[in-house]
Amino acid sequence: MKNILVVIIFLLSFYFSSILGQNPYRYGFQGSAGISRLIAHRTDMQVLVKKNSFQGELAFNIYSNGKKKHHKYYNYPVYGIAFNYITSGNKEKIGNIYCSYSFVSIPFTHHKNTPRFKIGLGLGWVEKTFDIVHNYQNTAIGSHLNGNIVLRIEKDFIINKKRYLYTGIGIDHISNAAFKTPNLGLNFISFRLGYNICILKNELDTISKNNIQQKEKDFQVYFSSAIKENSTPFEDKFMIHELSLQLGLRQGPKSSLLAGADILHNPSVEIFTDRKIQIAGFVGHLLHLDKLKIGLIMGAYIYNKRVKEESLYQKIVIEYYLNNRVNGRITLKSHKAKADFFSIGIGYKIF
Repeated sequence: MKNILVVIIFLLSFYFSSILGQNPYRYGFQGSAGISRLIAHRTDMQVLVKKNSFQGELAFNIYSNGKKKHHKYYNYPVYGIAFNYITSGNKEKIGNIYCSYSFVSIPFTHHKNTPRFKIGLGLGWVEKTFDIVHNYQNTAIGSHLNGNIVLRIEKDFIINKKRYLYTGIGIDHISNAAFKTPNLGLNFISFRLGYNICILKNELDTISKNNIQQKEKDFQVYFSSAIKENSTPFEDKFMIHELSLQLGLRQGPKSSLLAGADILHNPSVEIFTDRKIQIAGFVGHLLHLDKLKIGLIMGAYIYNKRVKEESLYQKIVIEYYLNNRVNGRITLKSHKAKADFFSIGIGYKIF
């Protein structure tokens, strides 16, 4: 055990200390492969964990060039789209998984070729799902088509001007956000190695841009809707509507602190509480990447929680501004890593 810890510490020190030249190219084609492991985040899922799994991924990278103001603020992030294949480690109960997602990969610091944090969102297809007769032990996934969230720390090591060795450590989450039960979700932790080939010169725009004065605070109203299925013998589906009131406190050009309230018309909880209305308060943090916003919200029910174990909830929110006041919003809500529902909505900035 001591020897393993020494090796891990050595690899991490090497991973975070290496400093190389910044990528001078605009696009990159990247292939990677790695070993992963299904995490049993619920007791019911332990039967699904059989052996390590394999992942293979192809990605198309777009390296930012500084022409947009947020490029410099976020240390020149990388954007792109990826296609990922996962064997799952349990051929009989889960089978293979095929995923596609778009992503942004944000460098940790302004240093050249620093490690990056990747956030990806897309869709995944699971080969084998829950079946009451033939596959009743797979309580993790109830539908073939699912959402896919990727969180990863990654880094490139230079081979020459156009070629890089890629490394990544992270988590792949796959679930349908309770659209079809059961839906405990699949979480894979993975380590991967890859190879990146770059093309076309990337002319960096290093001209200093004037900082637009940001309002110290704003107030927005969101209306979202979702469809959810409860884990009952009747497999009833419920339409959920949510009104969110949100105050944002700008912390500079990169981010905002959030506080507000969620008011839900949620028929799926009526079977447990005899009431459809839920009220909750929340706090959060929002990253500003030009018109795209990515945030994490932590909330607590003030009125009518479903069960005691679900007093708290989490949300991943992605917003895209259509103009200065109107934005589209998608949200994934969960309780302790178990997805509750996936909603789509619209927001309006009052001030």
